[in-house]
Amino acid sequence: MKVNSEIVTFIRDIREKHPRIGKEKIKKFLDEYCDKRRIRTISPSTIGKIIKRYDLTFNPSKLNYHNPQGGWATRKVNYKSKERHSPKSIEP
Repeated sequence: MKVNSEIVTFIRDIREKHPRIGKEKIKKFLDEYCDKRRIRTISPSTIGKIIKRYDLTFNPSKLNYHNPQGGWATRKVNYKSKERHSPKSIEP
């Protein structure tokens, strides 16, 4: 997969400014950019491959509740206050 270096830098700039923008929306901006520069355009799947290859994913600034590695949704148990065994009965 040979891609023009101008396209890679354009995608990198967009992803730095807007880290959560997807490949479909990048395609619209990239088509306009390529028309001005008279460069051959690429498909959205190729844009996704470029994002993956050059690791253009940036960490989101907000915590996500459904992310198990985030530590926000994990349940914290206080083991000192938890009873280990059930109480024994004195009378039969």
